[in-house]
Amino acid sequence: MNEKSIKVNGVNIRWLEMGSGFPVVFIHGLPTSPELWRNVIPSLTNKKRIAWEMVGYGASIEEGRSRDISVGSQAAYLASWLDAMNMDKVVLVGHDLGGGVAQIIATLRPQVVKGLILINSICYDSWPIPRVKAFRALGPIATQFPNAAVKIALQGFLYEVSTRPTTSWN
Repeated sequence: MNEKSIKVNGVNIRWLEMGSGFPVVFIHGLPTSPELWRNVIPSLTNKKRIAWEMVGYGASIEEGRSRDISVGSQAAYLASWLDAMNMDKVVLVGHDLGGGVAQIIATLRPQVVKGLILINSICYDSWPIPRVKAFRALGPIATQFPNAAVKIALQGFLYEVSTRPTTSWN
């Protein structure tokens, strides 16, 4: 696979590419990179296979340090990249967070997305959930919590994930 990059709206976007033909764009999940698809991409033939890297992941970690890297923003980065690459019709393959990105693009640009494949996907921009956002805000303080408090928080997190409606846009 060939590594490529382009600056789009001031953001350096990286991807891996192989082949030619109709474009199939693979979007990785958390906490991976385009290399997640290294064993999948070669098995698809007669297509342009593109493993797109979300900003702030893989080799683009530095690019995401001062930027919003939420699922909604990743979809905006991908949409801008698709425009810059003049891709007006694609198939999207999304895993985990990448599945949420793919769903947003498919919803906002149905004329562009000719196929959508989701693998163990989140729903839209539902990540991170509020409890994870709260823990992230606490930062290093959270490491000082007693084990019992962490256990209760984890139980609440698992309950919230298991009962959250799958169609939420929050």
